[in-house]
Amino acid sequence: MNNEKISQKQAIVMIIMYIIGSSSLMVMGLEAKMDIWLAILLAMAVGALIMLIYARLLSLLPGKDFYDTLEFFLGKIGSKIFLFIITWFAFDLCAIVLRSYGQFVVTVGLPETPLVVAIFMIMIICAFAVRSGIEVIGRWSSQFVIFLIAFLFISVLLVSQNMNISNLLPVFDNGFAPIARGAFGVIAFPFAETVVFLLVFPAFKKDVSIKKVFLKGLFIGGGIILITSLTDMLVLGTNLSENDYYPTFSTMATVHYGDFLQRLEVLAAIVFIIAIFLKISILLFAASKGTAKLLGFQDHKFIVIPIAFLVVNLALISFDSMIFFHEWIFKAFPYYACVFEIVIPIILWIIIEIKNRKNKRPQRKS
Repeated sequence: MNNEKISQKQAIVMIIMYIIGSSSLMVMGLEAKMDIWLAILLAMAVGALIMLIYARLLSLLPGKDFYDTLEFFLGKIGSKIFLFIITWFAFDLCAIVLRSYGQFVVTVGLPETPLVVAIFMIMIICAFAVRSGIEVIGRWSSQFVIFLIAFLFISVLLVSQNMNISNLLPVFDNGFAPIARGAFGVIAFPFAETVVFLLVFPAFKKDVSIKKVFLKGLFIGGGIILITSLTDMLVLGTNLSENDYYPTFSTMATVHYGDFLQRLEVLAAIVFIIAIFLKISILLFAASKGTAKLLGFQDHKFIVIPIAFLVVNLALISFDSMIFFHEWIFKAFPYYACVFEIVIPIILWIIIEIKNRKNKRPQRKS
């Protein structure tokens, strides 16, 4: 039986790093152009409502995890249906994020390296992290999040001399529609991707506020996304940000203080790799644990390696080129993902709330 526990602080930090993840080198909400800050703030507001649903699903039965909650309210068949849907999304998303990492390494750092090598190497490390358990991942996240936040503020200070406020003007020039499209994209990627934590988080102690875990993680992680996206826009402008695969990497490349302080894009790459390592590990953990529960196993560790190899295969065969990959991520993925991130959890929440109220009525009568 798996009795792993994580603290409230560790859970918050994991959500923060997960949100930063593969979005740390991109400008989020770029559809809104100069109004990306409005799009991201709107996405954070809507994302908070979505995460309250996730928190509610995890807190309906105190001392029980998501798997126990599903089986209690939906029975074995109903619980396995919803569990399969969310597990598939975690598996598929893990392949997408893994492909994103591989494309970055091959494009920016090691162009002569085969994509399969770049993908396979980090997946092996992530698989060992997942086999070590969620407690180890939680402690690791708590150590590295300080480094990530420190780098954020240092990088903003270093590129401040290259910022141009006119890149964000005029405000609200194109109306609300681009802002709404930008916000929708940010909600789907990366805010609502936290739905996989339903599969990851163990049963919390009664003194842990699951609402605070999700909301604090969202607001801190969303704040970091807001700062990095605004910084990229202020330095590069709309056109360069749209035409660059990794705008934050290019922003840091503009730092030149004589001959002794330059090439800081390497630090941006390190931050990206650290954050995406955590994200891949979380997704692999969710896919492995969900699969183990579907098959009726109590321990998921023995199934991690086979799931990891399947993820690698899916990551390699899903996309033909980097251009197609980025087009799909920013144009098609939000509509695909919202089914798993928003529609399915809302349906699940409504069904469970109705059954929960029915269960309480006989108790009140008695």
